[in-house]
Amino acid sequence: MKPSLITRLLKSLLRIIGILLLIAVVLVGVIDWQGRGQLDEFCSNARPGTSLSELSEQARRGGIRLRLPGLEISEKRWRTFAVYSALRDELCEIEHDGERVLAVKRNSLD
Repeated sequence: MKPSLITRLLKSLLRIIGILLLIAVVLVGVIDWQGRGQLDEFCSNARPGTSLSELSEQARRGGIRLRLPGLEISEKRWRTFAVYSALRDELCEIEHDGERVLAVKRNSLD
């Protein structure tokens, strides 16, 4: 009798683990999909001439990670990147002069 009880408990446990893994995969997919939409919206709103303070506020509201000032690429010109989450290999590349956006480029790191 004991082996069948243990076997049934193990099967039940495996089913529960399988269901939890399925839920986790679905949740990660939904979060990733939302992140792509947030990043698309952020990149389309980040136009040349936009102030960095306005851009920072947009990033904060959208859950976008924006690290300023970024990498200096020439005198008074920096490049920074905006990403939604570590799960995505897409980002928004922003060049600025320390006060205003100069150029925006959407990249995929495939």
